[in-house]
Amino acid sequence: MGTIAQKLIGERKAGLYTWDVAQIYTVTAFSTFKAEGFWAPIRPTFIRPEVTEDANWYGGFEYGFLDSDKRIAYGFSWEKQITLFYNSDLVAPGEVRTLQDLLSPKWKGKLVFLEPWTSGSSFTAATAMRLKAGNGVLKQLFVDREVAISRDARLVTEDLVRGKYAIGTADVARLSELQGQGVGANVSARCTLPAAALRSMPRTRRGKATFSNTDI
Repeated sequence: MGTIAQKLIGERKAGLYTWDVAQIYTVTAFSTFKAEGFWAPIRPTFIRPEVTEDANWYGGFEYGFLDSDKRIAYGFSWEKQITLFYNSDLVAPGEVRTLQDLLSPKWKGKLVFLEPWTSGSSFTAATAMRLKAGNGVLKQLFVDREVAISRDARLVTEDLVRGKYAIGTADVARLSELQGQGVGANVSARCTLPAAALRSMPRTRRGKATFSNTDI
């Protein structure tokens, strides 16, 4: 759980309501905030007819709801994310291009992920793999390849830079900070996973919305 998420939970428990709408990772929205009773139904807020017209959305309006009840979360855009990073001292250029490359026994004990159940980037990567290759691929990766799992994004990033791990998720802000200090040039982004679970382009063709965009 991020520090901002912890802050908002503390405010809510103190009876403070400081925001109305949030644009956040769905893993935080569902695994953390939903359990705390944060969300009111969002469907009633869509009042303009052109907003709910299927013709204005890729896949139709209903396709955008992210929760099974189609009540509290709506995905209004597509986004393709690069979620894995590699240490070029340990991984040769082009060595990991596919999911099968990532599952090579060579990387056993050399992979690190932020907690998939709390980190948006790890959740996205794991979901894309599962949708592409089936549920069994998660055991192949996390169990058979002995993936290290941590909730400390800064430590995971620094371990990649130091070469403790060859491939993993990372904190982009911390990596940029390290590279600004002259270290970490050996860690690069590499999209090795299928984008089956990701959105890659704006879905609306007209209409506007205003969001409180918070990195949680």
